[in-house]
Amino acid sequence: MKHILTIVFAIFVAGIAAGAELRFSDAEIILPEKPYWTAETAAGELQYHLRKMTGGKFPIVKKRTGKYESAIYIGDQPAAAKVSLSLRGLKKDGFVRSVKGKNLYILGDDDRTFRRGDIVKFYFDTTCRGTLHGVYDLLEELGVRWPAPGKGYEDIPARKEIVIPDKTKIDAPVFSQRNMTRIHAFHKYSDSEVYTTEAKEAVRWALRMRASRIRGIGDGSHTEHMLKLWEIWFEDHPERFQLMKNGKRNPDFICWSDPAVKEIWLKAADAYFSGKKPADAGLPHVKSWRGWNVKEEFLINAWDHGVHNDGRCRCDRCNAFRKTHPCLDDTELYWQTIAYVAKAIEKKHPGKYIAALVYPPMTRFPRTVSLPPNIRVRICQGGIKNLLLPAVWKDNLEQIRLWGKQVGIDKVCLGIYVMENFGGRLPAVPENYPRLAADYFRAIAGKCTGTRIAYTGPTHTERVLDLYVQAKLQWNPDRNVEEIIDEHCRTMYGPAADTMKRIYERFEKNFCSYYKAVTPDVANPLELGIGRDVKANRLYAWTKVYTEDEMKTIDGLLKQAEMLVAGKQPFEQRVKVFRTWVYDIMSAERQEVVNIQGNSLQLRLKRNRWSPWQNLSGMNHYVKEAACKFRMKQDGESLILQVIAEEPEMKNVKFNPSAPPEELWKDDTIELFIESQGKVRQIVFSASGKYSSRIVPKNQWEPIDGLVHSVHNHTRARRLEISIPLTPEMKKNFRFNVTRSRKLNNKLVENSTWSKKAKRNWTDPQGYAAIIIK
Repeated sequence: MKHILTIVFAIFVAGIAAGAELRFSDAEIILPEKPYWTAETAAGELQYHLRKMTGGKFPIVKKRTGKYESAIYIGDQPAAAKVSLSLRGLKKDGFVRSVKGKNLYILGDDDRTFRRGDIVKFYFDTTCRGTLHGVYDLLEELGVRWPAPGKGYEDIPARKEIVIPDKTKIDAPVFSQRNMTRIHAFHKYSDSEVYTTEAKEAVRWALRMRASRIRGIGDGSHTEHMLKLWEIWFEDHPERFQLMKNGKRNPDFICWSDPAVKEIWLKAADAYFSGKKPADAGLPHVKSWRGWNVKEEFLINAWDHGVHNDGRCRCDRCNAFRKTHPCLDDTELYWQTIAYVAKAIEKKHPGKYIAALVYPPMTRFPRTVSLPPNIRVRICQGGIKNLLLPAVWKDNLEQIRLWGKQVGIDKVCLGIYVMENFGGRLPAVPENYPRLAADYFRAIAGKCTGTRIAYTGPTHTERVLDLYVQAKLQWNPDRNVEEIIDEHCRTMYGPAADTMKRIYERFEKNFCSYYKAVTPDVANPLELGIGRDVKANRLYAWTKVYTEDEMKTIDGLLKQAEMLVAGKQPFEQRVKVFRTWVYDIMSAERQEVVNIQGNSLQLRLKRNRWSPWQNLSGMNHYVKEAACKFRMKQDGESLILQVIAEEPEMKNVKFNPSAPPEELWKDDTIELFIESQGKVRQIVFSASGKYSSRIVPKNQWEPIDGLVHSVHNHTRARRLEISIPLTPEMKKNFRFNVTRSRKLNNKLVENSTWSKKAKRNWTDPQGYAAIIIK
């Protein structure tokens, strides 16, 4: 079935005379008498590009002056109605573009409620931008392309005049949700300066790619933790929290079968929809509803769990519920609370929704709980790459079908993951698969509203092709993917387009080969397919897939590309950017993994004699690093350290002076890891001057008896003086590492480590240095 015919509904109606055209080199751009943001933004974008094309002035006015033969009417306004153009029957986010005589009309399905802010807020908060899409569609037909963010990547052809066929076009996207996540945080990417350092320019590129409002169904996550219920309940009502396997209560997770938990969720949702503050719901410690980002829905979602705690309560009430409501995970248990809240909200706040993420530990479709119609869900799945796993993909499709049938396709969004490198697993293996993406979007068309793609690629250069292709496919999944790839490579790399396309082909083939080899094709509701045996997967990727010969082949192709664009700007620079921010990072990562069996660090500490200064090195090859060094000695009773962390942006250092001990790691930190007798102690020193410690993997943070430290901030560096008591075991020998997590406001985190073998897992003592006491 061709969605371009049945869903997108794009039609062309012939003009009065065959071959008739509208021609102009300048024209007035006319806004509605009462302009609104979408129309104004559309007019501004049209004016900007047409000026560069023809050199005309293209003034923006509210009334026609008669100075120009032609006019371009932007937005739904009486002038469009006079020539029988309307939005009647137009689908969400769609547009109408029509030539009538000497004039052009572009109008669309627009959200007119956005009143104030900047283009970033406009991107976040406007639900429909049809007129703007119509302008971008016209510009693309006139040959304009934007292969990447930033003014240096605008491809605008020069023309003596604008020629537009005398036709009417009606178009709308197949998917109403076409999220381009993290684009607003573009400046945090290490290579952002290559493109733009301004968030507004990155967001403008997302708009040009016709991305939808970022705040869609199920926007946000882990709202259980955002209620901070431990602050009001744990001391007096520990029974309202998770009972762990060891019989202890954990304040990080609530007991979802407790009646008080149901009621606090209901009070919170009611207060949210009533325009009240969290304090009015009995949550005085919650300052605002930040994190609940969609006005018409309230998100109820579990706190994220980890390998050491699955978040599931083992109390008698929860266990009894599981026996009568059998399920592979806790889907039934969580949904009985969510459904309870939704039913009450349906009565008191018609038209409002309760949203939830279908995410561990509630990954199944509930079969024993009755769901009201005011439910929205974001189904979290591995996404595009799961097409490589037949059993997993079959299960994914079945979950999408069940939810769509129950709550309606218009209330189902998919949260998918392009993040095989998450947490340092495969930080330099390109996760590119544009052709697989084409198959994916065709497969889910008509089954959901679209996708929210979590993308954690190391650099924008690595992901730019896939983002471009996915944006085009989310508007119309029936487009020819090879044509889209060719279009991007031609615009981005000019004479080297074919060669660069061959490199991307190898990237896709290699990632698919890797993923099928390391990922079991077993439908497991507790997994999202985000990597498993990290060490084995990494070794497989760099020794079985990206072999020495394969790396030489890619390098050879890059050299061909460099020869083809030599002296031809901007293409020469763009190929250079690709080598620097993709291939060179791959090479460094491969070398590190292949050579990881090298000897570990050793440091001998003599009594009262300082060791030489030891330098830390960056954890990731794609992240800039600020210098950090330390030295240490021992006096028979204590381990004494001096740490100097260079900081040229001292005023921009990120820390929370009121952070509790368990959240100090979120600050700009220096961390020590000490392993002795099989136990690893982690000590976190915050830029705020506070410190705390724990025995890994426990989440019980506490001070160390006898530890003394001081922090001294200078103009361009921070110095720590630390004294830690030596335990009897440590007086013989121990394993040790120092790390730095440099965090600046609105910047990408820079992680560095002393022991290079600890780069991918800071809590694994096998990667630490050996400290020998003499």
